[in-house]
Amino acid sequence: MKQTVFSIDLIAENGENFKQDCPFDFDTKEECRDAGNTCNPSETTIIAQETPANSNCDINPVLQRSISSRSHYSNTLSTGRTLLYLIKGNLGAGLFAIPAAFKDAGLVGGSIGVPLMALLSIHCMHMLVKCTEVLKSRCGDPDMAMDYSQVIETACLTGPQKMAKFATIAKRTIKISCFIKEVAFCSVFILFAGYYLRQLVSYFYPELEWTVRYWTAVMSIPALAMACIRNHEHLHTLSYLASSIKAISLVVLFVYIFKDDLPHISERPAFSVAAHLLLYYGTVIFAFEGVTQVLPLHDNMRTTRHFRKWNGVLNTGMVLIGCLYFTLGFYGYLKYGEATYPSITMNLPKDEIACQVVKIGLIVALLINYGNQLHAAYEITEPTIDRHCKKKGIRLFTKIGIRALIFITSVLVALITENLELLMSLTGALTCTFLCLLFPPTLDIITFWNYMGWFRLAKNIFIILLSFAAFASGTFAAVMAFENYFVQEDFLYGDRATT
Repeated sequence: MKQTVFSIDLIAENGENFKQDCPFDFDTKEECRDAGNTCNPSETTIIAQETPANSNCDINPVLQRSISSRSHYSNTLSTGRTLLYLIKGNLGAGLFAIPAAFKDAGLVGGSIGVPLMALLSIHCMHMLVKCTEVLKSRCGDPDMAMDYSQVIETACLTGPQKMAKFATIAKRTIKISCFIKEVAFCSVFILFAGYYLRQLVSYFYPELEWTVRYWTAVMSIPALAMACIRNHEHLHTLSYLASSIKAISLVVLFVYIFKDDLPHISERPAFSVAAHLLLYYGTVIFAFEGVTQVLPLHDNMRTTRHFRKWNGVLNTGMVLIGCLYFTLGFYGYLKYGEATYPSITMNLPKDEIACQVVKIGLIVALLINYGNQLHAAYEITEPTIDRHCKKKGIRLFTKIGIRALIFITSVLVALITENLELLMSLTGALTCTFLCLLFPPTLDIITFWNYMGWFRLAKNIFIILLSFAAFASGTFAAVMAFENYFVQEDFLYGDRATT
């Protein structure tokens, strides 16, 4: 099998430079564990594609400084646990919004759009993982930790020479995009909780006619308690409870969907108007937002060659998620039609105890997700704080201030926007498009520019142009819908269901 030698000058812990040379197969990587250039053939895992030995990373001092400070992954997750985490990470609040997305697209339009979006998302995830494997090989250390922003930085520094000057701005763009996405998701979660709380209280106290804004403000109090949890391990443990609640809620939801006879498909429109379709795109891409979770899951696997196989973790997990989204969206919209709420669990009967327990459980799950999402946003800013704040007291004060700022911003966005369906659509079109659809093909072009075929280049350019068009049109449609919502004090589409 053809082999290529990858070389890079690394900075050792004692400050001395040394060079690593190690052959890499097309299908396996053999990791250099010490400075003596000895490879351990017993530890192998897949890499994506061979890379020329004269990579820029062995002469670029910026990349040397960057990789010298990176940690390594533990490589402890089994294939089964990785699959479980991938599914758990994609069972977010967007899952329960898929039937409302079908309402915006029509029964046939939604049935076509969800599988296409799933296939496109899976393909972009494969590109991201493939590029990451190659870039790590170029740097001579396949086990180094690389997040999304470091991947695109490394691609610019090791790709075409003219791209090196864009490495810093590309890295910062990814970080800013991730930060905005996390804060926007925090706003969605707290608004979700406000909707559930209003529906529960309005059943027992119908005379209490508070708007969603008031109940969202009430939910900000327990959300503040979650924001004060700084220990990531505690939040990670609570996330299992949130996932269990969502899984149980999903079972209860399907029971009520299929409890009685479903309407005939002819009773639902096949397609919706163009303006609705644009909002449909934003809601669906909001649900398929797990691209940022792919890299840590892949790199923590014990056998990473099982991740990208045709029947591996990525394909298996995302196909299961896509089927679940399609089933819930199709039958949920078929069941409730135009009365479908922004979250279909709100369509559960208000007077049955099991449904009330489900809604209370979902409030708890959303608060836990809020804490995890806020912590993820904070972690993006933490390295910058540590780099610029040298004194311990100032650093601690700044970190507390950043957490408070994220919390206040997320609550204010939820209070100002108020409309859950439009906020999800705007969040998906504005933030998820870049991270899920735009950056992976751009990264693929930069990484493989020197030996990329015309078909692959044309395919990537097509996805980029499609992403730009979806971003522009989806964002414009959501903004105009918000404007109409605020001006007319009614939802954009008249008789849509509200809570």
